[in-house]
Amino acid sequence: MDTRDFEACVSLHAAELARFKPDLLIGSSFGGAVAVRAAEARLPSLLVTVSPAVTRFDLTTVKVPGCPWLVLQGDADDVVEPQAVLSWAATLQPPPTVEVLAGAGHFFHGRLNELREKIVKFAQFQLKV
Repeated sequence: MDTRDFEACVSLHAAELARFKPDLLIGSSFGGAVAVRAAEARLPSLLVTVSPAVTRFDLTTVKVPGCPWLVLQGDADDVVEPQAVLSWAATLQPPPTVEVLAGAGHFFHGRLNELREKIVKFAQFQLKV
């Protein structure tokens, strides 16, 4: 995918964020990179990125969203290099909350319930529900 497609996707999602004002924005892989960039334009209440594609799109100059942010990453991801995600997240100020799921691959096969539980717990804690 070329970066023009990425930028078009970010623009579209930022416009929809402005229109709907969601409490929670979640993106996975490519969608994770889009969510990070879209959150720059319109702040959701919470941001969750799952295996964000940090090596495929330049997120080094991203403005850190001013909302609670959870990054979930499997350490056996064969699509998005886990260490690249962890290193990128460590450069952000303030840093997002990062959770690594041991043994989880890119698609979290057999681990989707665990992934969902982590997202729900994060949202409940942050939203005090």
